[in-house]
Amino acid sequence: FDDLKNQLRLIQALGGGTVDVVLIGQVNPKFINYYNLCKKEAEKYRNIYFLPVMAQEKLASAYVAAKVCVTPSWFETFSLVSIEAAAAGANVVVTNRSPLKEYFDDLIWYCHPDDKESIKQSVLEAYRHPTKSKLKNLVIKKFNWQEVASRVLTAYESIL
Repeated sequence: FDDLKNQLRLIQALGGGTVDVVLIGQVNPKFINYYNLCKKEAEKYRNIYFLPVMAQEKLASAYVAAKVCVTPSWFETFSLVSIEAAAAGANVVVTNRSPLKEYFDDLIWYCHPDDKESIKQSVLEAYRHPTKSKLKNLVIKKFNWQEVASRVLTAYESIL
């Protein structure tokens, strides 16, 4: 948990709604106060769940079970969480402050991290929408470890 990841705003946006929200991850001791704030806010609702950090195999099964993966961060680089979730077949909602638009354009949904209504509407739209197999296929084809490693090697070779 980290205030840059904006979990509190996600809880506020979706708490009490019809969609279950599952937050997975470890608590960074630096952000224990933020985590406690998130837990306190979540206590108001019956649809918010917290799970501890998971081994990669269990995390992969969580992605498969998810209909939507949401990262409403204040700042996001190339989101590995979003990529892994998309590869598992989930729809993806990311902050509008992410470079993923350059890669996925309209295959994913975007939200404003400071706007609870934007987060809520983006998530609900992604939730109601059928899973985008085009997104899953694109991620599996272009963003697998072998493809990424090959691109990194090519970049290194061009420098040398």
